[in-house]
Order: sequence, then C-alpha cells, then structure tokens
Amino acid sequence: MSSGGHEIISPLVYRLLLCVFLSLSFCQPIFGLNPDWRLSQYAHSVWRTQDGLFEGTPTAITQTTDGYIWLGTQSGLFRFDGVRFVRWVPPNGKDLPSPEITALFGASNGSLWIGTSEGLAHWQNGNLRYPKVRGFIDAILEDHKGVIWTVRTRIRNVGPLCRVTENIVRCYGTADGIPMPHAGALIQDDQGGFWLGSDTTLLHWRAGHSESYIQPGLSAAKGLAGVQAIAKNANGDLWMGMVVNGPGLGLQQLSNGVIKPFVTRELDGSTLNVNVLTPTRGDGLIVGTQGQGIYRIQGGKVDHFSVAQGLSSDTINSIFEDREGDLWVATGKGLDCFSNRTVLSFSSQEGLSADRVNSVFASSDGTIWIGNRYGLDFIRGGKVSSIRAKDGLPGTRVTSLLEQRPGLLWVGVDNGLWIYEGGKFRAVRRPDGTPTGVIVAMVQDVDGSLWTEALGSPKNILHIQGRAITEEISVSTGGFSIAADPHGGVWIGQGRAKVALYQKEHLDIVQLSATAKGATTDLSIDSRGWLLAAVYDVGIIGRRNGVVQALTEKNGLPCEGMYNLSRDLNGALWLSTMCGLIQISKEEIERWWVDPETKIKFRTFDALDGAETGQALFGPGVTRSPDGQLWFANQTSLQMIDPAHLNVNSIPPPVHIEEIIADRKRYLPVKGLRLPALTRDLEIDYTGLSFVTPKKVAFRYKLEGHDTDWQEIGARRQAFYTDLPPGNYRFHVAASNGVGLWNEVGDTIDFSIAPTLYQTMWFRILCILAAVVALWLFYLIRLKQATAQIQERLDARLEERERIARDLHDTLLQGFQGLMLRFQAVMKTLPADGTSRKMFENVMERADEVLLEGRESVRNLREDGIPDGQLSEALAGCGEELAQDHHAAFNLSVSGTPKVLDPVFFNELYLIAREALFNAFKHSRATKIEVEVIYDSARLSLRIRDDGIGMSQQILTEGKTGHWGLLGMRERTQKIGGQIKLWSNADVGTEIEVTIPSQIAYRDYRKKTFWIRVKEISRKLRGINL
Repeated sequence: MSSGGHEIISPLVYRLLLCVFLSLSFCQPIFGLNPDWRLSQYAHSVWRTQDGLFEGTPTAITQTTDGYIWLGTQSGLFRFDGVRFVRWVPPNGKDLPSPEITALFGASNGSLWIGTSEGLAHWQNGNLRYPKVRGFIDAILEDHKGVIWTVRTRIRNVGPLCRVTENIVRCYGTADGIPMPHAGALIQDDQGGFWLGSDTTLLHWRAGHSESYIQPGLSAAKGLAGVQAIAKNANGDLWMGMVVNGPGLGLQQLSNGVIKPFVTRELDGSTLNVNVLTPTRGDGLIVGTQGQGIYRIQGGKVDHFSVAQGLSSDTINSIFEDREGDLWVATGKGLDCFSNRTVLSFSSQEGLSADRVNSVFASSDGTIWIGNRYGLDFIRGGKVSSIRAKDGLPGTRVTSLLEQRPGLLWVGVDNGLWIYEGGKFRAVRRPDGTPTGVIVAMVQDVDGSLWTEALGSPKNILHIQGRAITEEISVSTGGFSIAADPHGGVWIGQGRAKVALYQKEHLDIVQLSATAKGATTDLSIDSRGWLLAAVYDVGIIGRRNGVVQALTEKNGLPCEGMYNLSRDLNGALWLSTMCGLIQISKEEIERWWVDPETKIKFRTFDALDGAETGQALFGPGVTRSPDGQLWFANQTSLQMIDPAHLNVNSIPPPVHIEEIIADRKRYLPVKGLRLPALTRDLEIDYTGLSFVTPKKVAFRYKLEGHDTDWQEIGARRQAFYTDLPPGNYRFHVAASNGVGLWNEVGDTIDFSIAPTLYQTMWFRILCILAAVVALWLFYLIRLKQATAQIQERLDARLEERERIARDLHDTLLQGFQGLMLRFQAVMKTLPADGTSRKMFENVMERADEVLLEGRESVRNLREDGIPDGQLSEALAGCGEELAQDHHAAFNLSVSGTPKVLDPVFFNELYLIAREALFNAFKHSRATKIEVEVIYDSARLSLRIRDDGIGMSQQILTEGKTGHWGLLGMRERTQKIGGQIKLWSNADVGTEIEVTIPSQIAYRDYRKKTFWIRVKEISRKLRGINL
C-alpha cells in the first residue's frame, strides 16, 4: 500500500471517472457467495433492532449506484455504510406518503424508489417527488429499458400493475388483461412480459395477453397474502412461493406450464411458509420464510440457516444481493449479512464429531483427515464423515496423523499408535509389547521409515521401519514439532528455541536463540537443508549452512506468537500466528535469506477474513492437499485457505463525504460551502462503501491549503481540524477495500472559512500601517530623547568651554600678558645691537603669536554659531596654510547644500580634520591630499585622503606609542555620536571618513515637523529630490 504522490482530481474528471466506475461495477453482483460453501461457513454479521441501531422492523433492502445500502422499516428509511445507520430525513416541507416502508429499489440512474404503505415516492438528486401511485406498494422493478414498474395491494377499482415514467403513470387492470384486484409479487420475463402473484393466482402477462395459474389451496386466503414471491431460474422454469403451506402450496415449481412440488431428501417445499425468493449466482435460490429461517437450494442440495445458527429472526421480510455479492436479509428482528470469507471453517455445524480439532493431514487422494476429540473425521468430495468408537475406532481421542503411502494411514489414538488400512485398525507396540504412549507428532524419513514423538516414556523418539519399532531414543523436547532432514535423520523441536538433529545414531543440539524462552512449535526443512523454525515468542528462526538468522517484528511481522508454518505450491511461506494467517512470497523469503535485516512484504488474514488461529495440540497442525489448499487445526475448528483462489475484492469502494460539522453545527457538503468566521472545531465525516469487510476499509485524506502531505488514518471515518485560519480549502479523501485496493478518485469538497473583522486583509494592512506608524513614532520619540541627551551633554560641554575660556582669559592670558610686559621692560635695558636683545625680540615675537593663538582659542570656545559654509572655508584655510610649508597639493570639494552646524559639532569636526591634515602633511609624504565635505539629508560626511606611504594595520587599530592623534580623533567622534572609519595600506595612502547623523549635526533639522519628514521620504520613494 502506497501513500505518496497524490494529486487532486478536478471535479469534472472525478465525475467522469465515477460514472465509468459505477457503470462497470454496479450493474450486477460480480462475485456472489461461493455456492460450494455451507451458509454457516460464510461471514455472518447481525444488527438487531433491540440494539437501537435503527427503529422499527426491517421490511425492505436495496442498494443505490453510489454504493449505499438502504434499509426500510416500519418506522422509516435508513442509510447504511457498513458501520453507521443514518435515518433519512426528507427535505424541508416534504414527507413520505407514509413512514412505513414496504418496498425499495435502487434504479440504474442512481435514484431511489420508495414504496410505502400509502403510495410511491421517488428520491433523486436531493429532490423528492410523488408519482400518482397510491396503495400498499409491494414490489418495484426496472425493466430492460429503464422503466419502473410496481405492483400494489389495498386498492379498489384500479389496476395493480403500474408503469411509471418521468411524467406519466399508467396502471393496468382488468381491461388490460390483468383480472386481479391486487398483486403482491412481480418479476419480468425475457420477452418483456411480467409474472404477477396475487392472493390466489400466478399470472403471466404481456400487453394484451395473460395466462393464469390458480392455486386452489389458496381459495381460503382470498383477499389475503397468497403467491408472495416469484423467481426465475436459468432454464426458464419458475419458482413460486406461497405464504401458506400445505399440499400444492409453500414452495412450488412451474415447468412447461405445469406446477410441481419441490421435494428432496432434505426438504419438502410444501411445508414452507414462503415470504421471499431471491435467485443467486450459479442458478441457486434463497428462500425466505415466515418462522422457518432461510433455505438455499443449489444444484439439488438444500442448506438451512435459522435462529439456532445465529440468524436474527426466523421470519424473513426481504433478501437482497449487493454488487459485491454479499447477501442481505431483513428479518422480523434485525438485519443479517452473509459474505464470502477468505478462510473457510469446518466445525460441528458442518458435521465434525466435535469442536476440538487438534491435527490434520491431507492424503494423496485429496482426503482431509482430522484428528478430533471424539473421532477420526475426514472430508472427501466435499462431504464430512466421521469414524467413531461405534464405527471401529480403537479409542476416543485422535492425536497425530500421517499417511505413509496411499491407503495406509498412521493414527495416534489415546495412548497408542495404530495403522488404519482397508477400513480396519491394527495396533503398533513397542518391542516389549507396551503401548507407544501418546503420539504427538510423526514424520516420514527420506528412506520411507517413520519417526514419531511419544509421551509417557523416557524413550520418546521412536523409529519405525516397516510396521515395527526398531529404535528408541531419549531426547528432551518442549514442543510437539518434528521434521525429516533431506539427508536422512530427523529434526526435533525443543524448548527455549533449541532443536536437535538425530542422524546416524548421533544427536546434535542447536541453540537457535540465546534469549528466547518459547518452545519450537513447528519445523520446516527444504531440499537445500535450510531450516525454518517457528519459535513462539520470537517469530521465525532460520538456519542456513550453520548460520542462524531471525525473522521477527523488526522485519515487519505483525506479531511473534508462532504456531505453525507451511509452504504453498508457489513456494510462499504461510504462518499460523496469534494475529492471524500470514502469507510471505517466495521472493520475499529469499530476499530475507540474503539480507536478514530487510523489511519484508506480506499479507495478513485476520479474524475479519475468517481466520481463527490457535496452537494444535498434536501434529501436524497444518497440511497441504494435492490441489494446493492449506488446512489448519486450531484446537477448536478446522480451517482452509486456498492460496490459488484468495477472495480478492476487485471493486474499489465508492467514497463519499457525508457532512461537515463546524462548532457542533452540521452542514451538507454542497458546492461553495462557506463556514462562519471564527470556526474553531471542524469535523469532516466521510465513508467508504465496501461491505465484505467494512472494518478493514482504510482511508487517507488531505486538506489542501493546510496539509502538506496525505494523512494515513486507517479505518477512522472522521477528519478533525482546529483553529483553521480564514481561507479557501479543498478536502480530498480516498479509501481502500479490505484487500488494499484503492479508489484514488475518492471524493472532494471545496469550502471556505469567512474571516472576521480582524482577520480580513484590509484590517491586516491597517494593522501593519499602524505598527509602522507606531514604530516610526517610537523612533522619533527615541530620537528626540537621544538628541536631547546629546544636546544636554553638548550644552554642558559648551558651558564648560565657556568656563575654560573665562579662566584662560582671566588667568593664563592675563598672566601671560603681564609676563610679556615685564619681559619688555627687561628687554629695554639691554643694548639695542646686542645678541641678547635680538634673542629677546625673537622670543617676544613668538610670545605674541602664542598669545594671539590663545585668544583665538578663547574666541573659538565662546563662539555661538558658525555661518553657512564656514566649515569648508575653515578646512580650506587650514589646508592651504599647511600646504605652504610642504610640497603636497591640497584640494577641497563640497557636495550637497551646506547647512548650519551646531557649533560643538563644527568645532569637533574641525579639530578632527585639522589633526588628520596635520598628520597627512607632516608624516604621509603624500603628493596629493584631498578633503571632501558631503551634506546629505541623512548624514554629514567628512573624508580626508592622501596618496602617501600609508600606515600598518597595527597602527590603525592600536595607535603609535607616544602619539595620541588617532585616539583623539576616535574619542571626539564617539562623543558627538558619529562614526569614524580608517583605511590604509603601505604605499597606497590613507583615507579617513567621519559621519554624523543629520538629526544631530544640522541645527535646522530638529525644527522640521513630522509631516515634512514624511513628505521628504515619499518624495524620495518617487525619485524626486528635495
């Protein structure tokens, strides 16, 4: 079974495939019940009225083309999918003519015709209409042309037979050649005519012509039910069933115009009170009676099934055979269903002497010998027979069985061994004349001799040559398993997963598993000498050329409780286990021999397939008949499976989505279904219609728009989802029948969940916009706070600068000025042409320059604003001054519109640039030095680059010992909230970039409103420059 790679099929393709599927599979039952089986051997399911699954006594059954079974009762109409009965409810404002359902018919066009006690109704495509046919509707059929016909009772002065088309109802009565006031049975002949049954008469009618067959014995029932059922067999003869028994009544046959009684050794048809007749495959007939159960007539043989065998009631109201061949029986107390089983059972109901089967052996002539608790049973030619003590069996309990050659059967009986030949038993004893003990297993060696395992003596392994015991040995055993080695000798199963090989008077013990505690329950050795051992708590253990390997649950086996094993004619391995019968193909076993860790493929037949496994107390517990059938003993019954004719259901199940439940409110799966907003709990109910083994119908589904892959959910018929978001969805479900055949088309439903206000797209867009605005406002507020903090620090620094400027002016500069005046007084005392005078004059000139620079610094510290463009002018002046004493060319460029800078930022930038220019002119040995000032709306950038000798990466990152220029530039940049980047390599020059956000660098930026900034941003988005 594969679950990958499924695509959703369009509704049109789905409908086309469904039409083809239904046209091929629904026309008639494809399989039918196996006519060779007894009624008691079919799978039998019962739904009783007393269990409350439906209300009212069942009266009618049919199946529509969509696969549903419909059950009519005296209280209403119910739809059944094999698991659930659902009461059918008419559309709003409409009702059936009567709640008492009397007849049902599923037409070829998919519609359902409903007969009630007061008239006819027609249900199609969700519409209910009422053809003008009144009265008690007894039967409905569809002729070869697709026209509906019905018969009725409880009417007056109108014809009992009615032809119903889409718009016209035509009823036929006495004037049309039907001389009966009412009719309760109806079938069609091969020429387009009809057979009708009334209270006293069987009538054959063709348009304008009729033949009547009056039953004198029904004269007392005039006006009541008489000829209640009619059926036709393959050769054209007619069966007629009358609800009254007696001579000429009950079940009769019409052949060549003559009514004859049906009498066999098992049944006299005149003793039956017939209510229903249903033909089956293979020219069989099912007879439903009033108070006598059901009978099946097949090839002259009669089989009976009643309440004693489990039928819900012995009063039969309706019988129907569905498209898979299942037989449905509506009784007075419930609904019964009979289906084919893959595994066939034989018990005391089929004639065994007891339900204690403990061994089985298939002889060369096809006879199946059965070791039972109270006799030696055998099946020959399909007939079950028994040899008991009264028939010459030398005891009561049969143990082990073995056929040595045709006509010679070795039989363990009680505590001895016997030879059964020519209808007589002869005892086999030990050499000392004592009985052998209880024979639990026997096997034939390659030389034709026998090995047996016996209980009751220490010497438990007996070797028999001819008809005498020639060797007795003692071997510890723990399981009743024994097998012959292809090279001679015998393998003996022991406890704790051990086996012993006795060969040429030598005994070898082989430990198959060191951890297993279970017994070796069965052994099999192939022609290569490869051993397979069934070990109860392990699985299968194989031994090949001395190497041991295990086949367990790790390889995929469903369970490890092993009973017996055998091979079929194709070499497949069959296992009788605690979880059913398992079939493993020869190819899979060979693959496992090569790779003991491989995952194997297999097929399981469990209780739903009829398998009732168990450990047989004696051997063999499994045998293969010449026709390839496998027979298993399980301590209670005998079971058979035919590997060549496995019950394979080739009809994929129709799949239907039945309803959607959203927050406990039910919705029909209609096109365009829209569920309300805020739907939290969603349940989708669906079904797959296969009635052979409905519990084995498996499903998988996928909700497109939510699920990424198919969900494999086994037999569950509901899908559950919670908190699905609003949107459009498509639910697709597929199903497989009991043998794993998938209907990949399945069924689909498209639906949507409406969004509530806050789940709509426009609401989400508004929320996103609101979030963006909130983030932007938060950003502006945070920026304002950060700017205020920086401004506060800058104001504090400005105040500190002003204090320093005052102190410099009032102390240092004044003191320096006083010193200069004293130095001037001293200088005047020196000779005008003296060397000392000249030195003093030079010092005084330099002192004037220092004093001038000090005053300039004080002026800069106290300056309150810088006019537009002064940063570039200041840098140009600084660069040109430095260039006078050096050979490097200097160039300054300005990009953007110069803006007014905060004085603190101006001074810090100027000092950073002056330090960089000083270093470039003094240390870089450059031929070209450039300064670039960029006024951008987002930031202010200052770049200084040269083409000098550059710096090493270590100096860039750590600085140069004793020099603080780079460190000072970084500190100044960090203090004003900017970033500095330096690039340099040896012989390629150096570049320094300082950037400061415009929000804090430009004085006028903080004066702009929020909307002005929004407009600026929008203009940029449209590619328009401010």
